[in-house]
Amino acid sequence: MTSNDFLKEKDLSSADDFVGVKSYTVLKKGMEEYVPSDGELAIIMLDRYLHEDLDFYLLDEPERGLGNSYVDSEIRPDLITLARNNKTVVIATHNANLAVRTEPTYSMLSEYHNENDFALYAGSPFSNQLTNFDDPKDNRDWRDESMRILEGGPEAFYDRKDMYELQ
Repeated sequence: MTSNDFLKEKDLSSADDFVGVKSYTVLKKGMEEYVPSDGELAIIMLDRYLHEDLDFYLLDEPERGLGNSYVDSEIRPDLITLARNNKTVVIATHNANLAVRTEPTYSMLSEYHNENDFALYAGSPFSNQLTNFDDPKDNRDWRDESMRILEGGPEAFYDRKDMYELQ
């Protein structure tokens, strides 16, 4: 079922159906309906979704449109709580706070070479290993790959460290 099918089935037509409140911004020429930003919609939907009592949570780039401080202070603690309550949480992300600081038990890495050529690796930060599904002899270092992909590489990571220490 696609998200559009879900919306049609539930007779949902706008963000108002999720929020339950209609807001208006008053302009000089009259009233105009307020349209929430993508980030505001993400906050509303994530808050509701992460506080439902489910056994399984699937999140595709929940950080999109949100500030990193919000992701780290609001979303990350909710994800850790869910995991500690034995809920299964699957996250597709490029955000280091979500990918590393949520203490994942299992990680997957997709490395795309072109449209028809990619490698899929799986592993754990606890074993510090990612193994290619198609070639078990092809292993990657979990920490190195996380540093390269999530932090922009050691140079970017340590440049930020140096910048922060200057202040």
